Amino acid sequence: ACQKHHWKNGHKEQCFTPEERRPQPLASRKVDHSRGAEDDGSDSGEKECSVCLNSLSNGAVCSLPCKHVLHQECVKQLRKHGVQKVCPLCRTALPDGPEKLFEGATRMYVAVIRQLGGIDPALWQSLTVSQEQKMAMVIDMCTSAAMESHVRAQLQLGNIYHDGHGVVQDFQKAVQWLRKAADQGYLDAQYNLGIMYLSGKGVAQDHKKAVRWFQKAAEQGHADAQFNVGHMHNSDQGIIQDDYKKALHWYRKAADHEHADAQYNLGVMY
Repeated sequence: ACQKHHWKNGHKEQCFTPEERRPQPLASRKVDHSRGAEDDGSDSGEKECSVCLNSLSNGAVCSLPCKHVLHQECVKQLRKHGVQKVCPLCRTALPDGPEKLFEGATRMYVAVIRQLGGIDPALWQSLTVSQEQKMAMVIDMCTSAAMESHVRAQLQLGNIYHDGHGVVQDFQKAVQWLRKAADQGYLDAQYNLGIMYLSGKGVAQDHKKAVRWFQKAAEQGHADAQFNVGHMHNSDQGIIQDDYKKALHWYRKAADHEHADAQYNLGVMY
């Protein structure tokens, strides 16, 4: 009767406040970020993406501030093509995209670095309240971007946790984020992950795995990685036996990128 009475003037607008029309938050749930899918321990969660109508288990997902869960790619397309950049279910504004989040986080991070005078961990031991708040925002924004597979945000988080910038130094978390970016082919992350395996920080020391990650970065033109591959072939670290030709090859590659140590070692080998 109420809906019929208010039909012309809009039943929802007449009988429900905007807050009442907004979907209630879903029950608290755990999110397994390593799999990119939700597991709330019950059958009450959303099972399909409301944009493409495919199962949420068919791809990486994004949990919006309104608690609705969509595929990351669908959210990306909504931002790109949507007339209104809002949740299609409740019209709540979409959060900033990963690139914008990363750019904002980087601006704040650079500002704190300049205030402290560098990235040396020793300079980061005593932050002001304002600097701590900024770094908390940096980490939050980078994490949001990284969860949407933004490789530079993943690399930056790895470096932040490695150096203890605004957080307790945590090599295992550093490796976790570096691996996510490295698995997407990001050469700087591949090189840094190689360093972690070489030094045994956050992972068991493994020279063979270090060489493997250096090699991936070296093949994309990373000069330091090229030097390291050459050096490890020349010093029998992680390699069954020395390989003069391979060492020469990678030293030459790095030397072509003006890598001073590679140029010196190349001269010695000649």
